[in-house]
Amino acid sequence: MTAVIVPPYYQVEPEEIDRIWDDIRPDIERALATANGEGDAEHIRMGLRRGTSKLILFPSDTAAFGVVYQMLVFPNYKIARVMLAFGKNMKDVSVAIETAEQWGKEQGAKYVEAWVATESRVRLFKRFGYDKTYTIIRKEL
Repeated sequence: MTAVIVPPYYQVEPEEIDRIWDDIRPDIERALATANGEGDAEHIRMGLRRGTSKLILFPSDTAAFGVVYQMLVFPNYKIARVMLAFGKNMKDVSVAIETAEQWGKEQGAKYVEAWVATESRVRLFKRFGYDKTYTIIRKEL
């Protein structure tokens, strides 16, 4: 099955991940450097290959911007959760977020959410209408 290109985004199918992996891996690794160590690039790759997470690419004139999602299914609604965003051209983030929201809606999600590890990301998403609904805290055991 071939991925369907629906401008302005491209949903990468699981069987396509290995073909593009060398191109996107450095950007994914840079994005993971600001996370809290939940996984590495190979974990992202395995989830994408299994289909438990989805990769959406947003091409631009200068560089591709990508978002990795997981769909969370609750009894009353679905949430498209942003696991990580990556790319060299972060100025295209507004187009990517708007398109990602549309993609989530097309998948039946009622909400799109992002778990962010830095206050700068909280401020970034706030500019696009995202509200802080939870604060996730953690203690190492």
